[in-house]
Amino acid sequence: MIYLKRGLCKWHTGDTTQFFSAVQDFTKSINQKPSKEKFGNYITNSYTLLRMGNEYYPSMNGFSLQYNYHIAFYARANIKFLIKDYYGAIVDMKKFHTYERDSTIVSCHVLGTALAVTNQPKLAFKYFQRNISQNYKGTDEQIIGALAQDRLNRGVLLYRMGQKAKACEDFSVASEMGDNDALEYIKKYCNN
Repeated sequence: MIYLKRGLCKWHTGDTTQFFSAVQDFTKSINQKPSKEKFGNYITNSYTLLRMGNEYYPSMNGFSLQYNYHIAFYARANIKFLIKDYYGAIVDMKKFHTYERDSTIVSCHVLGTALAVTNQPKLAFKYFQRNISQNYKGTDEQIIGALAQDRLNRGVLLYRMGQKAKACEDFSVASEMGDNDALEYIKKYCNN
């Protein structure tokens, strides 16, 4: 757990010089083999607490000892994406999705974009579509930005598939959501 926490701290600083070290920490966290004997499971107040050292982590419906794997894969995938290791990001994010059945908007955005960059448009389209169909109504700027980029990216894929009207609609929505690149796509592909 210490590697996971240390890696998260390095990642969240935003200091790109710390990213390689953070990836190493996440890899160490993933490679650890937690056991009940080492960490211990404790039942308290009708829910499970996993004790690691002097800290307790609550869980609903039974805590998986592999919980830190899911976080480590997610974080490592995001860093690999930021440093343009798209194939590594795809592998890690898919592994994250095996642990986390309810994929997040950000994880689908990273996976879809990495798949598009690595010339896997059908799979990329699937992840962009999943995000867009969630009809997010919140105010989180990171999520809104990811969804705007997903609209733009889906529009590019639609345009390449010969669906210009749908592509232009996605470019327009992406622009309304604040994606500045979308205006260039509208000018280039839709104002004919």
